[in-house]
Amino acid sequence: MTAHKSPIKALAMSKYRIDCTGEDDDNVKSEDGNVSTNRNYLVESLVSVDEAGELAVWNCYDGRCLLHNLRATATGKNAGYPNSISISPNYEFCVLSGYSDKLVVLRLSTLEIVQIVEVSGSKIPRWTRASGFLLQDDPNLLLDYLTLNFNTKGSESLNARQFDPKIGNFVSPACPILPPTIPADKIDEFSTSHLLTCSRANPGLAAIVTKLKHVWLIDFLSGDFVQFSLDFDIDGVEFVRADLLLVWSNSGKLSFYNIFIHKNGGTDFENQGDAM
Repeated sequence: MTAHKSPIKALAMSKYRIDCTGEDDDNVKSEDGNVSTNRNYLVESLVSVDEAGELAVWNCYDGRCLLHNLRATATGKNAGYPNSISISPNYEFCVLSGYSDKLVVLRLSTLEIVQIVEVSGSKIPRWTRASGFLLQDDPNLLLDYLTLNFNTKGSESLNARQFDPKIGNFVSPACPILPPTIPADKIDEFSTSHLLTCSRANPGLAAIVTKLKHVWLIDFLSGDFVQFSLDFDIDGVEFVRADLLLVWSNSGKLSFYNIFIHKNGGTDFENQGDAM
């Protein structure tokens, strides 16, 4: 990461489209290292952003910096800095969010800014603690972009904006997204949410962590959900596979959970074991 001069705040895996038109066959290699007959292909890449707002795309196979933007974030009084990168499922766009009152959409092929939207129109600055794209069953449908927001008064809220992956624009304002199947006596618990991650394999599936040490697996398409508790403070959560959720603490404790999506509806989990 020699291109960054400020501390790196977020990383995300993606795929970068390489145009090899005009190159010799010996130089046209696919990600597996073989000569490619396709003059336009996707290569595994890593996207990084630092505290100063510099965004870079790296080739995962040879470490080269493919592209960078020295100022990919918004400016202004409450512009702050990003701590999250969300990649659209078609790998065409990314969204930067974090300790900023704005969401910034960039085109991954050029890193140009496509759209900047306000996180909140109120006088109290509202930032984004975590975010992610919910997959849809149909790739032609608009995407829900989930944001876990908070403000200086400590108020938390889970919202969604609709995102058009064809043009890279948010096309609706933020609105609450919790499914009506969540029991009324559990709704208040989500005001303590502090972590959110969306599955990149299962449509509609997201994991939300509250400060009560509860992990909620919610299928936002069907409304199905399951909740389980842990005996340690949770500092991170991530889908590492379609059927595997990783939960960890800053002290180094790890827990793995198998996820079962039933064809007739419903989601279950099973603790695969802990690691230190």
